[in-house]
Amino acid sequence: MCHLGYKIKISGLVQGVGFRPLVYELALKSKLFGEVRNDGFGVEIILSCTQKECENFIENLKNNLPPLARIDKLIITQISIPNYENFSITPSLKNAKSTPMLSDFALCKECKKEFFDEKNPRFLYPFITCTHCGPRFSIIKSLPYDRTHTSMQELLMCEFCKSEYEDPKNRRFHAQPISCPKCKINVFLKNPKGEILAKDQEAFMQSAKFLKEGKILAIKGMGGFHLMCDAFNEEALKALRLRKNRPKKPFALMCKDLQSAKELAFIDEKEEALLGGVLAPIVILKAKKAFSLIAPDVDKIGIMLAYTPLHLLLFEYFKGSLVATSANLSGESIIKDEFNLCQKLSEVFDFYLDYDREIMNASDDSIAQVVNGKTMFLRTSRGLNPFYLERNF
Repeated sequence: MCHLGYKIKISGLVQGVGFRPLVYELALKSKLFGEVRNDGFGVEIILSCTQKECENFIENLKNNLPPLARIDKLIITQISIPNYENFSITPSLKNAKSTPMLSDFALCKECKKEFFDEKNPRFLYPFITCTHCGPRFSIIKSLPYDRTHTSMQELLMCEFCKSEYEDPKNRRFHAQPISCPKCKINVFLKNPKGEILAKDQEAFMQSAKFLKEGKILAIKGMGGFHLMCDAFNEEALKALRLRKNRPKKPFALMCKDLQSAKELAFIDEKEEALLGGVLAPIVILKAKKAFSLIAPDVDKIGIMLAYTPLHLLLFEYFKGSLVATSANLSGESIIKDEFNLCQKLSEVFDFYLDYDREIMNASDDSIAQVVNGKTMFLRTSRGLNPFYLERNF
């Protein structure tokens, strides 16, 4: 037997960001029956409820959005629905692929806390992530955004990860890049010939040792390789400028945390929020002193904080700050794979740190500056691309 209920169609950034688990949680708390699922336009919710209950549910939903979620359009229709005995998350509808592709985002606070927790299964694991953070755009091959359509396709989940992935109450519910040390993504330190020198934890320890010795490393980040060296090793800085043929253009720095960044630059509240936010761009800041080899002839310096667990693990072994400039030839985009890295830049770096999850879509670091209290983006890439505008036809 059927009765009247409500269908709620929501479009925006609502897939792969923990939106359905939130809907599920709110429905249980409100004691509402029905279902929620992804479709080609976003998320579809069916509720067995009164008009007032539906309005309260939507208001509650808007006030408790996950960190990365955004609602662009919401359509409510009263429809005839079957009798539901509970609320469930049901399989996605396989229709038009018009859902926005999501950006990559910096490591969230929850994952960062777990990363440094010795009792956590993902303690110091360089690819810890959840639906609130991590790679999206850089790993996706095609829509819809499911694991089988990403570069995680070949990596099988262990039972522990699978249990989290399938639990609607877990923030890793349908987190497509999920993995852990039992089903890990492997990391390798190699020389320019592609020969493996070290693996996993040892690779990070050896990389830090080489950086301390003044070597230049190409390090694979979220959207491509960075060329990195000790920010305060003059010989390393001179070598990087010479090898990359970059005599004057400023280099960006990567710092482990905000405290390290504040030792180098003046940082106000807005700049602090930018540095530690989900976008984690390079922020142009007022330098506390002259950095002639990093940013010649200017009184500003570009700084970003370590925004992936891989970078954080490197800083566990390297104490200091690092130059982090895009691994590319002048005028070309950032390099995302080891073949092109070794073909084009083998004479620039001494060693490279690679991992076996493929980057499908390259993205450079976004660059921002706060001017008269307003944030201006000088380059929009990681965290901002792809960018969508809602249009009504």
